[in-house]
Amino acid sequence: MQSIHFLLFLTTLVAATLLSAADAYAVSPFALPLSAFSAVNAGGGDATTLGGMMSTLTENLTNFPLLFSAVSYLMGLVFCAYGLLNFVKHVDNPSREPINTPIRYLFAGAFFIALPALAGIAVRTFGLADGDALDLGLEGLKGGQVGTVDGMLMSLSSDIYGPSLMLLSAFSYVAGIFVLMNAIFRLTKSMDQGPRGPLGLGTVMSFFLAAILLSAPQALSGISSTLFGDAGIVTNPVFADGAGMDADLKARAEAIMTAIESFLIIIGVISFFRGWFILRSVADGNGQATAMSAFSHIIAGVIAVNIGPFVNAVQQTFGLDPANGLLFQ
Repeated sequence: MQSIHFLLFLTTLVAATLLSAADAYAVSPFALPLSAFSAVNAGGGDATTLGGMMSTLTENLTNFPLLFSAVSYLMGLVFCAYGLLNFVKHVDNPSREPINTPIRYLFAGAFFIALPALAGIAVRTFGLADGDALDLGLEGLKGGQVGTVDGMLMSLSSDIYGPSLMLLSAFSYVAGIFVLMNAIFRLTKSMDQGPRGPLGLGTVMSFFLAAILLSAPQALSGISSTLFGDAGIVTNPVFADGAGMDADLKARAEAIMTAIESFLIIIGVISFFRGWFILRSVADGNGQATAMSAFSHIIAGVIAVNIGPFVNAVQQTFGLDPANGLLFQ
Protein backbone atom coordinates (compact mmCIF):
# COMPACT_ATOMS: atom_id res chain seq x y z
CA MET A 1 0.00 0.00 0.00
CA GLN A 2 2.87 2.36 0.78
CA SER A 3 4.33 1.69 -2.68
CA ILE A 4 1.02 2.60 -4.31
CA HIS A 5 0.90 5.83 -2.34
CA PHE A 6 4.45 6.58 -3.44
CA LEU A 7 3.60 6.04 -7.11
CA LEU A 8 0.51 8.24 -6.79
CA PHE A 9 2.63 10.92 -5.18
CA LEU A 10 5.26 10.61 -7.94
CA THR A 11 2.65 10.87 -10.70
CA THR A 12 1.02 13.90 -9.06
CA LEU A 13 4.42 15.54 -8.67
CA VAL A 14 5.25 15.09 -12.36
CA ALA A 15 1.86 16.44 -13.49
CA ALA A 16 2.08 19.41 -11.10
CA THR A 17 5.58 20.23 -12.32
CA LEU A 18 4.43 20.23 -15.94
CA LEU A 19 1.28 22.20 -15.20
CA SER A 20 3.28 24.85 -13.37
CA ALA A 21 4.98 25.63 -16.68
CA ALA A 22 1.63 26.83 -18.02
CA ASP A 23 2.02 30.02 -15.97
CA ALA A 24 4.44 31.22 -18.64
CA TYR A 25 1.53 31.59 -21.07
CA ALA A 26 -0.51 34.75 -21.34
CA VAL A 27 -3.19 32.66 -23.06
CA SER A 28 -3.87 28.96 -23.33
CA PRO A 29 -1.21 27.27 -25.45
CA PHE A 30 -3.97 25.39 -27.23
CA ALA A 31 -5.61 28.53 -28.58
CA LEU A 32 -5.06 28.21 -32.31
CA PRO A 33 -2.72 31.03 -33.50
CA LEU A 34 -4.64 32.31 -36.51
CA SER A 35 -2.19 35.18 -37.00
CA ALA A 36 0.89 32.96 -37.03
CA PHE A 37 2.39 34.27 -40.26
CA SER A 38 2.76 38.00 -39.78
CA ALA A 39 1.56 40.51 -42.37
CA VAL A 40 -0.73 37.94 -43.99
CA ASN A 41 -4.29 38.99 -44.62
CA ALA A 42 -6.59 36.00 -44.23
CA GLY A 43 -8.74 37.34 -47.07
CA GLY A 44 -11.17 35.04 -48.79
CA GLY A 45 -14.19 36.73 -47.27
CA ASP A 46 -16.53 35.39 -49.98
CA ALA A 47 -17.56 31.85 -49.05
CA THR A 48 -18.25 31.08 -52.73
CA THR A 49 -14.54 31.25 -53.62
CA LEU A 50 -11.68 28.86 -52.83
CA GLY A 51 -10.23 31.41 -50.45
CA GLY A 52 -13.53 31.70 -48.61
CA MET A 53 -13.80 27.92 -48.28
CA MET A 54 -10.25 27.77 -46.88
CA SER A 55 -11.06 30.52 -44.38
CA THR A 56 -14.17 28.64 -43.25
CA LEU A 57 -12.19 25.43 -42.85
CA THR A 58 -9.53 27.25 -40.82
CA GLU A 59 -12.17 28.69 -38.50
CA ASN A 60 -13.62 25.22 -37.99
CA LEU A 61 -10.19 23.88 -37.04
CA THR A 62 -10.03 26.24 -34.08
CA ASN A 63 -12.00 23.77 -31.94
CA PHE A 64 -9.65 20.84 -32.56
CA PRO A 65 -6.95 21.91 -30.05
CA LEU A 66 -9.55 22.08 -27.27
CA LEU A 67 -10.83 18.66 -28.31
CA PHE A 68 -7.30 17.23 -28.20
CA SER A 69 -6.81 18.79 -24.77
CA ALA A 70 -9.95 17.11 -23.41
CA VAL A 71 -9.06 13.77 -24.99
CA SER A 72 -5.52 13.93 -23.61
CA TYR A 73 -6.86 14.62 -20.11
CA LEU A 74 -9.14 11.58 -20.28
CA MET A 75 -6.32 9.46 -21.69
CA GLY A 76 -4.11 10.62 -18.84
CA LEU A 77 -6.62 9.43 -16.26
CA VAL A 78 -6.99 6.08 -18.03
CA PHE A 79 -3.22 5.59 -18.32
CA CYS A 80 -2.72 6.42 -14.63
CA ALA A 81 -5.44 3.96 -13.62
CA TYR A 82 -3.94 1.29 -15.88
CA GLY A 83 -0.49 1.98 -14.43
CA LEU A 84 -1.79 1.49 -10.87
CA LEU A 85 -3.53 -1.72 -11.93
CA ASN A 86 -0.28 -3.04 -13.37
CA PHE A 87 1.53 -2.07 -10.20
CA VAL A 88 -0.90 -4.18 -8.19
CA LYS A 89 -0.14 -7.06 -10.56
CA HIS A 90 3.56 -6.46 -10.00
CA VAL A 91 3.11 -6.68 -6.25
CA ASP A 92 1.21 -9.95 -6.63
CA ASN A 93 3.66 -11.45 -9.13
CA PRO A 94 6.93 -9.48 -9.47
CA SER A 95 8.54 -12.03 -11.80
CA ARG A 96 5.73 -11.81 -14.36
CA GLU A 97 4.92 -8.08 -14.18
CA PRO A 98 8.07 -5.92 -14.18
CA ILE A 99 8.00 -2.65 -12.26
CA ASN A 100 8.93 -0.58 -15.31
CA THR A 101 5.54 -1.20 -16.97
CA PRO A 102 3.39 0.65 -14.40
CA ILE A 103 6.01 3.40 -14.13
CA ARG A 104 5.90 3.99 -17.91
CA TYR A 105 2.10 4.21 -17.91
CA LEU A 106 2.01 6.51 -14.89
CA PHE A 107 4.50 8.91 -16.43
CA ALA A 108 2.67 8.83 -19.77
CA GLY A 109 -0.58 9.53 -17.92
CA ALA A 110 0.98 12.51 -16.16
CA PHE A 111 2.24 13.84 -19.51
CA PHE A 112 -1.21 13.46 -21.08
CA ILE A 113 -2.87 15.29 -18.18
CA ALA A 114 -0.40 18.16 -18.55
CA LEU A 115 -0.33 18.12 -22.37
CA PRO A 116 -0.75 21.91 -22.96
CA ALA A 117 2.10 22.69 -20.56
CA LEU A 118 4.21 19.94 -22.12
CA ALA A 119 3.65 21.50 -25.54
CA GLY A 120 5.05 24.78 -24.24
CA ILE A 121 8.01 22.99 -22.69
CA ALA A 122 8.80 21.25 -25.97
CA VAL A 123 8.69 24.53 -27.90
CA ARG A 124 10.81 26.41 -25.37
CA THR A 125 13.33 23.59 -25.08
CA PHE A 126 14.30 24.09 -28.73
CA GLY A 127 14.25 27.89 -28.44
CA LEU A 128 11.34 28.42 -30.83
CA ALA A 129 8.90 30.26 -28.58
CA ASP A 130 10.53 33.68 -28.58
CA GLY A 131 11.43 33.90 -32.25
CA ASP A 132 9.83 36.32 -34.68
CA ALA A 133 7.21 34.99 -37.07
CA LEU A 134 8.18 35.01 -40.73
CA ASP A 135 6.79 37.96 -42.66
CA LEU A 136 5.06 36.41 -45.68
CA GLY A 137 3.04 39.43 -46.67
CA LEU A 138 3.00 40.22 -50.38
CA GLU A 139 2.59 43.66 -51.81
CA GLY A 140 0.67 44.27 -54.99
CA LEU A 141 -1.67 41.28 -54.94
CA LYS A 142 -4.03 43.35 -57.04
CA GLY A 143 -3.58 44.24 -60.64
CA GLY A 144 -3.51 42.62 -64.05
CA GLN A 145 -5.88 43.24 -66.89
CA VAL A 146 -9.37 41.77 -66.54
CA GLY A 147 -9.99 38.87 -68.89
CA THR A 148 -6.29 38.16 -69.50
CA VAL A 149 -3.96 35.51 -68.09
CA ASP A 150 -2.26 37.98 -65.76
CA GLY A 151 -5.63 39.20 -64.48
CA MET A 152 -6.82 35.64 -63.82
CA LEU A 153 -3.58 34.73 -62.03
CA MET A 154 -3.76 37.81 -59.83
CA SER A 155 -7.41 37.16 -59.00
CA LEU A 156 -6.61 33.56 -57.98
CA SER A 157 -3.53 34.61 -56.03
CA SER A 158 -5.25 37.40 -54.11
CA ASP A 159 -8.11 35.07 -53.20
CA ILE A 160 -6.19 32.00 -51.96
CA TYR A 161 -2.80 33.32 -50.78
CA GLY A 162 -3.76 34.53 -47.30
CA PRO A 163 -6.31 31.78 -46.56
CA SER A 164 -3.86 29.09 -47.76
CA LEU A 165 -1.15 30.23 -45.37
CA MET A 166 -3.58 30.50 -42.48
CA LEU A 167 -4.91 27.01 -43.24
CA LEU A 168 -1.35 25.64 -43.33
CA SER A 169 -0.62 27.36 -40.03
CA ALA A 170 -3.73 25.83 -38.45
CA PHE A 171 -2.85 22.41 -39.87
CA SER A 172 0.70 22.57 -38.48
CA TYR A 173 -0.59 23.46 -35.01
CA VAL A 174 -3.20 20.68 -34.95
CA ALA A 175 -0.70 18.20 -36.41
CA GLY A 176 1.84 19.25 -33.78
CA ILE A 177 -0.59 18.40 -30.97
CA PHE A 178 -1.36 15.02 -32.57
CA VAL A 179 2.36 14.21 -33.03
CA LEU A 180 3.02 15.20 -29.40
CA MET A 181 0.27 12.85 -28.19
CA ASN A 182 1.74 10.07 -30.33
CA ALA A 183 5.18 10.72 -28.85
CA ILE A 184 3.78 10.46 -25.31
CA PHE A 185 2.00 7.22 -26.20
CA ARG A 186 5.34 5.78 -27.34
CA LEU A 187 6.61 6.15 -23.80
CA THR A 188 4.42 3.18 -22.86
CA LYS A 189 6.12 0.90 -25.37
CA SER A 190 8.73 -1.66 -24.36
CA MET A 191 12.42 -1.05 -24.93
CA ASP A 192 12.59 -3.74 -27.63
CA GLN A 193 10.59 -1.52 -30.01
CA GLY A 194 13.85 0.04 -31.24
CA PRO A 195 13.52 3.58 -32.66
CA ARG A 196 9.83 3.63 -31.76
CA GLY A 197 10.51 2.70 -28.13
CA PRO A 198 10.48 5.09 -25.14
CA LEU A 199 14.09 6.15 -25.62
CA GLY A 200 14.28 5.49 -29.37
CA LEU A 201 15.48 8.05 -31.88
CA GLY A 202 12.06 8.07 -33.52
CA THR A 203 10.38 9.01 -30.24
CA VAL A 204 12.89 11.81 -29.58
CA MET A 205 12.37 13.07 -33.13
CA SER A 206 8.60 12.99 -32.59
CA PHE A 207 8.95 15.43 -29.68
CA PHE A 208 11.19 17.63 -31.85
CA LEU A 209 8.72 17.47 -34.78
CA ALA A 210 5.88 18.45 -32.45
CA ALA A 211 7.88 21.50 -31.32
CA ILE A 212 8.55 22.47 -34.96
CA LEU A 213 4.90 22.13 -35.96
CA LEU A 214 3.59 24.00 -32.91
CA SER A 215 5.84 26.95 -33.74
CA ALA A 216 6.15 26.58 -37.53
CA PRO A 217 6.35 30.33 -38.37
CA GLN A 218 9.19 30.83 -35.86
CA ALA A 219 11.01 27.70 -37.07
CA LEU A 220 10.73 28.78 -40.71
CA SER A 221 11.88 32.26 -39.74
CA GLY A 222 14.92 30.88 -37.93
CA ILE A 223 16.08 28.77 -40.86
CA SER A 224 15.40 31.64 -43.29
CA SER A 225 17.54 33.93 -41.15
CA THR A 226 20.30 31.30 -41.12
CA LEU A 227 20.38 31.07 -44.93
CA PHE A 228 19.55 34.63 -45.94
CA GLY A 229 20.56 36.63 -42.88
CA ASP A 230 17.14 38.21 -42.34
CA ALA A 231 13.66 36.92 -41.57
CA GLY A 232 12.09 39.84 -43.43
CA ILE A 233 11.44 38.68 -46.99
CA VAL A 234 11.57 41.04 -49.96
CA THR A 235 8.52 40.08 -51.97
CA ASN A 236 7.83 42.98 -54.33
CA PRO A 237 9.05 42.20 -57.89
CA VAL A 238 10.01 45.26 -59.91
CA PHE A 239 11.13 45.32 -63.54
CA ALA A 240 13.73 48.01 -64.16
CA ASP A 241 13.05 50.80 -66.59
CA GLY A 242 15.97 49.52 -68.64
CA ALA A 243 14.16 46.26 -69.35
CA GLY A 244 12.59 47.75 -72.48
CA MET A 245 8.92 47.61 -71.44
CA ASP A 246 6.23 50.23 -71.62
CA ALA A 247 4.33 51.08 -68.45
CA ASP A 248 1.34 48.82 -69.19
CA LEU A 249 3.43 45.78 -70.10
CA LYS A 250 5.67 46.33 -67.08
CA ALA A 251 2.69 46.44 -64.70
CA ARG A 252 1.23 43.25 -66.17
CA ALA A 253 4.59 41.44 -66.00
CA GLU A 254 5.04 42.45 -62.37
CA ALA A 255 1.51 41.21 -61.62
CA ILE A 256 2.34 37.81 -63.15
CA MET A 257 5.61 37.60 -61.19
CA THR A 258 3.78 38.46 -57.95
CA ALA A 259 1.21 35.73 -58.57
CA ILE A 260 3.92 33.16 -59.37
CA GLU A 261 5.81 34.18 -56.24
CA SER A 262 2.72 33.68 -54.06
CA PHE A 263 2.25 30.14 -55.42
CA LEU A 264 5.93 29.35 -54.80
CA ILE A 265 5.64 30.55 -51.19
CA ILE A 266 2.64 28.26 -50.57
CA ILE A 267 4.48 25.31 -52.13
CA GLY A 268 7.57 26.20 -50.10
CA VAL A 269 5.69 26.09 -46.79
CA ILE A 270 4.21 22.69 -47.71
CA SER A 271 7.67 21.38 -48.69
CA PHE A 272 9.08 22.65 -45.38
CA PHE A 273 6.48 20.68 -43.39
CA ARG A 274 6.94 17.61 -45.59
CA GLY A 275 10.68 17.59 -44.97
CA TRP A 276 10.28 17.36 -41.20
CA PHE A 277 7.78 14.50 -41.49
CA ILE A 278 10.24 12.64 -43.74
CA LEU A 279 13.01 13.23 -41.19
CA ARG A 280 10.81 11.71 -38.49
CA SER A 281 10.27 8.68 -40.76
CA VAL A 282 14.04 8.36 -41.13
CA ALA A 283 14.43 8.41 -37.34
CA ASP A 284 11.72 5.72 -37.08
CA GLY A 285 13.84 3.45 -39.29
CA ASN A 286 11.63 3.68 -42.39
CA GLY A 287 13.84 2.32 -45.17
CA GLN A 288 11.89 4.21 -47.86
CA ALA A 289 12.76 7.61 -46.34
CA THR A 290 16.21 9.17 -46.51
CA ALA A 291 17.82 12.04 -44.67
CA MET A 292 18.86 13.54 -48.02
CA SER A 293 15.24 13.67 -49.15
CA ALA A 294 14.18 15.25 -45.86
CA PHE A 295 16.80 17.99 -45.93
CA SER A 296 16.17 18.59 -49.63
CA HIS A 297 12.50 19.27 -48.90
CA ILE A 298 13.34 21.56 -45.98
CA ILE A 299 15.99 23.59 -47.81
CA ALA A 300 13.97 23.73 -51.04
CA GLY A 301 10.95 24.90 -49.06
CA VAL A 302 12.92 27.68 -47.39
CA ILE A 303 14.34 28.78 -50.77
CA ALA A 304 10.87 28.79 -52.35
CA VAL A 305 9.53 30.92 -49.49
CA ASN A 306 12.52 33.25 -49.95
CA ILE A 307 12.41 33.17 -53.75
CA GLY A 308 12.85 36.96 -53.94
CA PRO A 309 16.12 37.14 -51.97
CA PHE A 310 17.30 33.96 -53.73
CA VAL A 311 16.80 35.45 -57.21
CA ASN A 312 18.59 38.63 -56.11
CA ALA A 313 21.49 36.56 -54.73
CA VAL A 314 21.78 34.52 -57.95
CA GLN A 315 21.89 37.68 -60.06
CA GLN A 316 24.60 39.16 -57.85
CA THR A 317 26.58 35.89 -57.98
CA PHE A 318 26.68 35.87 -61.79
CA GLY A 319 27.36 39.59 -62.00
CA LEU A 320 24.01 40.44 -63.57
CA ASP A 321 22.84 44.03 -63.18
CA PRO A 322 19.30 44.11 -61.69
CA ALA A 323 18.98 47.63 -63.14
CA ASN A 324 18.44 46.00 -66.54
CA GLY A 325 16.10 43.26 -65.40
CA LEU A 326 14.09 42.02 -62.40
CA LEU A 327 14.72 43.08 -58.82
CA PHE A 328 12.85 41.99 -55.69
CA GLN A 329 12.44 44.75 -53.13
